Amino acid sequence: KAPICSELGAVNPWIIVPGKQWNHRTVNTFARNLAFAKMANNGHVCASPQVLVVPKDWPWRKEFIDRTKFWLKSHAGSPPFYPNSAQSHRFFKEFPNAEHIEGQEGTGAFKNQQYPVLIPNVTHDCDSQNTKDIFTREAFCPVLAEVPLDCPTDDPMEFLRSAVNFTEKKLYGSLTATILVDDKTMKNHGNELDRLVAQMKYGIVGINIYPVFSYPYAQLRWGAFPGKTDSGSGFIGNTRLYNNLEKAVLRVPFNWLGHKLVGVNTPKRSELVFSRLTRYKLRPNLFTQIPVFTALFLGL
Repeated sequence: KAPICSELGAVNPWIIVPGKQWNHRTVNTFARNLAFAKMANNGHVCASPQVLVVPKDWPWRKEFIDRTKFWLKSHAGSPPFYPNSAQSHRFFKEFPNAEHIEGQEGTGAFKNQQYPVLIPNVTHDCDSQNTKDIFTREAFCPVLAEVPLDCPTDDPMEFLRSAVNFTEKKLYGSLTATILVDDKTMKNHGNELDRLVAQMKYGIVGINIYPVFSYPYAQLRWGAFPGKTDSGSGFIGNTRLYNNLEKAVLRVPFNWLGHKLVGVNTPKRSELVFSRLTRYKLRPNLFTQIPVFTALFLGL
């Protein structure tokens, strides 16, 4: 018998860490990024976010959810093609507190399009069957749940420890996790943040960025955390041949210019940006780079 490697998905968490640099602009930016990550390929992505973990008393909580709804509604969607995704979508859509977010006029472009489902205010310590399904059943379609944790917002690291403890104990899988944390908090708590990330039992951790972008980089690692076989076994990548590699970590600044690239755009803008980005990747030089920025920031 020959051993094989296999990668499976997970109920992937996105954790919002409270901090002083959150404002209207950053809330909108990361809500837009979350919607992009959720709606990519109609949610048929193993790293697709499913649970948003937020501080219950976070001042920006309502606005973040409102902007997430806006960007989910603005996304044009993708063709639903994965087997049984319609049944999964219907299953979560029928939850008592589920919100079915119909797209804006002109966004319903595909047959049997699955509009996003948002399930807000899920109680993290409830033992109901619905809660267990949200935490343990991978939707693999446009379904997103919000889980508020009753933790103080004046200590970001205490909240992050509680959030990581919750995700590792309650959520199914160990493929990816995302942490949204501002630069001042990272600077003031850098050592503790690094220790927490090092201890997290996830194969890929993204800090202020969707972890799926680890996949194209062969130098990095893609796969479940070692020994946590609910999200598969083995991994790909690691072309530098590090020994005993546990995880890949992607990190970008809180106010990174590239956030616009990984947020919801109109189909026309997305086609313009990514076609030019493809040309730049094939022929990297100044003449192919400048059109990427003009498309991204000016739409020209």
